[in-house]
Amino acid sequence: MISAVVPPQPQLAPLEPLPQPSTLRERAAAGYFRDIALWLNQPLAAHGIFVQVQADRPGCLRLTVEFQQPPVKDRLLRFLCHRVWLLNSELIEGILVVARPLGYRRVLWQQRIKIVTPALKRHQAELQAKAKRHQPSPLPAQIRAPRPAKGLSRQHLQTLRTFVLSGSAVAAFVMGCLLEVIISAPSPVLPQFSAQSLSLIHI
Repeated sequence: MISAVVPPQPQLAPLEPLPQPSTLRERAAAGYFRDIALWLNQPLAAHGIFVQVQADRPGCLRLTVEFQQPPVKDRLLRFLCHRVWLLNSELIEGILVVARPLGYRRVLWQQRIKIVTPALKRHQAELQAKAKRHQPSPLPAQIRAPRPAKGLSRQHLQTLRTFVLSGSAVAAFVMGCLLEVIISAPSPVLPQFSAQSLSLIHI
């Protein structure tokens, strides 16, 4: 019998969009170039220094720094590294800083710097752990050949080997000689007795 009551169907929850980074710092850490540029330019713009952000290679940002007055290189590099490090991004592994005067194409100096954030260290450790889990088991250690007894020296072993090898050759030679003698010797003939010789023996 077919029931007229239809069992309740499970309701599918509407798909919620993935949470987007809300703050400037979170968006910059997520790798949005515009937000990284804003993050770096906020404190620098007042000093007449402007940063453009582009991709250099995977994991590395190209920071083109333009300025009205040349800044102290070491202080600028330390500041940029610190600001990028504060993002604590697992995506950013380093920066290439290209410095030039504002409005000029000529590069005054450039420097590549590696930046290791705590998030990047954690991410790399996770990748290494995952790679180790998927590696085949290591091969067993190679078995070493047994070492000769301490009482026998190398000279003694060589002499013994010579006797064994030459002994078998000598034995083969002797056996061959004996076989040749046996084959080439005349076959033995039994003495023949006649009735006459037998009668002489009895007398």
